[in-house]
Amino acid sequence: MEMRWVYLPYLLLPPGFAEMVGGHPIVARELWRRGLRTPDQVSAFLDPQHYQPASPFDFPGMTQAVSLLETAITTRQPILVWGDFDVDGQTSTSLLVSALRALGANVTFHIPIREKESHGIKPAILQGYLENGVSLLLTCDTGITAFEAIELAREHTVKVILTDHHIPAAELPPADAIINPHFLPASHPAATLPGVGVAFMLIAALKEQFAPHLDLDALLDLVSLGIVADVASLTHDTRFLLQKGLPVLRQAARTGLKLLYAKAGLDPTGITPEVIGFQVAPRLNAIGRLADANPVVELLLTADEQRADLIATQVEGHNHHRQLLVRQVLDSALKLVEQDPAARHDPLLILHHPAWPSGIIGIVASHLVERFHKPTILLTGSDGLARGSARSIPGLDITAALASQQALLSGFGGHAAAAGLSLPLENLPLLRKNLNQRVNSQAQVLDLHSTLEISASLALPDLSLSLVREVERLAPFGSGNPAPVFVSRDLHVTSDRQVGREQEHRQLILSDDQGNLQKVIWWNGAADPLPPGKFDLAYTISSNTWRGEEAVSLTWVDALAPQPPEVSIASPHLVDHRPAASPLHDLQALQADIPDLEIWAEGHAPHELPAVDRFHLKPAATLALWSVPPSNAVLKDILAVVKPQQVHVFAQPATPPDLQSALQQVAGMLKYALNTRNGAFSRQALAAATGLSLELLTQMLLWLQAKGIYRFENLSSDSATVHVPGFPDLITLSAVTPDLEHLWAEFQAYQHFFTTHPLDQVFA
Repeated sequence: MEMRWVYLPYLLLPPGFAEMVGGHPIVARELWRRGLRTPDQVSAFLDPQHYQPASPFDFPGMTQAVSLLETAITTRQPILVWGDFDVDGQTSTSLLVSALRALGANVTFHIPIREKESHGIKPAILQGYLENGVSLLLTCDTGITAFEAIELAREHTVKVILTDHHIPAAELPPADAIINPHFLPASHPAATLPGVGVAFMLIAALKEQFAPHLDLDALLDLVSLGIVADVASLTHDTRFLLQKGLPVLRQAARTGLKLLYAKAGLDPTGITPEVIGFQVAPRLNAIGRLADANPVVELLLTADEQRADLIATQVEGHNHHRQLLVRQVLDSALKLVEQDPAARHDPLLILHHPAWPSGIIGIVASHLVERFHKPTILLTGSDGLARGSARSIPGLDITAALASQQALLSGFGGHAAAAGLSLPLENLPLLRKNLNQRVNSQAQVLDLHSTLEISASLALPDLSLSLVREVERLAPFGSGNPAPVFVSRDLHVTSDRQVGREQEHRQLILSDDQGNLQKVIWWNGAADPLPPGKFDLAYTISSNTWRGEEAVSLTWVDALAPQPPEVSIASPHLVDHRPAASPLHDLQALQADIPDLEIWAEGHAPHELPAVDRFHLKPAATLALWSVPPSNAVLKDILAVVKPQQVHVFAQPATPPDLQSALQQVAGMLKYALNTRNGAFSRQALAAATGLSLELLTQMLLWLQAKGIYRFENLSSDSATVHVPGFPDLITLSAVTPDLEHLWAEFQAYQHFFTTHPLDQVFA
């Protein structure tokens, strides 16, 4: 399935905003798109020194957790830190153990061995620690659903502190303190923290309350690794911690990390989120997927170079083995897709093979998501129980999707982007059917997974190190803060070679028609075919240094055959009535002079106007724009239909001044449809009646549904039905709200631009 490229509209920013941001105009537009409006917001985003992080005591349960830890430390009670075998769990465990040891705590740790214990806390394993006298159990990146194990600990009078970031069930384990960002409001700046971030917050609270001498900055390299490896959303506190932690990570002060970099052939000073995601995290994950991850914690803690060198060598060996297994499982999965037409066309890919290694299928699922642009679930097991991993796409919460099928599952858990699950094999056909129906309905409404947003089109000569440095002001990039994607057109390949330890990546030299050359890296692209002939390339930009020379580097995102240029509309003669003292009188006089005048008006407009909305226009020589269009796209559509030779612009406000009032207006119109038309309504008619874009209106409807105010049927089509009452869906609400606020801000910016700028700019 090919991605659909969507070119983001050229933002005409409010006066003074670009000057406030400074630098390249691309940066100002990207900051505006990210919802940043004020000098304080921009400064806090660009410079962590100007950001004020949340207090760790905002977390419910934090005060009790600190009190328990303080007692355990001062009385030398045995503390057991229980983590998980992925990088988030490894770094969380290392962070807690490191900090507690620095405070003189009597602490040990345990990370489950994947093949023997799987995720979570196995009571049989915990029993051994309890018998050896553990007094306090402290979990990280796990435990929120470990009911049996927590009850066992309490039976042994062991205190329990749970720190986790996975979604809690309706009922909570009987722990003494639970620290989880899901207990915070969705808008809270710490709500996106992964497990290592939650663990860091606990230590930050401990420092504030009990140990002011503790050096938190020395822990930020671990925080950075966990944030990137867990694909946490890089917003607010999560972004702040990564910004602060990357310089620490590049110093390679930890003996184990220094040796790991050396064996991987990495320059510590060049560590970026991209390098972590593609080269560092897979190495650390490999040992947890294939063997015992406990030595990784030792690697991250030890100052013994010989011991660290031995573990780093083991990590590198497991990584080679992982790469081999990934290639084998990926080849097997692709053959299953080729053999099954339904798998190729279903909106969700779900595959099962009894012999796939459980530690690898999550990685392969991620590769398949990249290749097919659809959520993917891979399952293994032949004993009547299938176990597997799910990976999702932006906009689709895979854990929420699994929760809707809880009756078919033996167990599941995770977050929006990734999850684990198990189920009886006999339930697999029904799970496949139900999940595909759910994803299909969401995809129709939200246009999930098939779009790639393009920020700007650039020629190869436009690419420079100065542009790279400007764009990198927006970094670090990742989930929640994607790197801007650019396009260069009519390129062809002049050089192609495979790179990487396993030759899994591609390094290309591309050329345009003028002979300009540019190096491109295509991560994990060695097995994919190159486009034939000329093509347009979508990419992100960065810099790299080779033999002391810094140069612009592009990262391949997608490629398409050359796209035809847009057909421009002939510019009509523009007449500006915006300063008129009596605009309605002027329009009525104009109508008397021009009987076939086509008047466009939407939203709040005088009833006496013989106006039509955007869906009922017809060609005419003269057009009057009474209302302000909701977007430049709607303006272009109006001009394309009417094809006027002359446009009279009145630009009267059509919508309420703020988002809350606009939502109330839409809700009121839906109530009217409910009372008079059995709930039937047209999305197009509602958009015209409110003067909103169809995209913004649809996002409002999704927000009203997630809020529990209304419930809708057939929202993916124009003819929809509204029902009441609805039921709140807080998970969906937290995902829908930022998008709604972003669209509303863009809508307001365009309204301001249309009413204040010269018409030749407005209609450019």
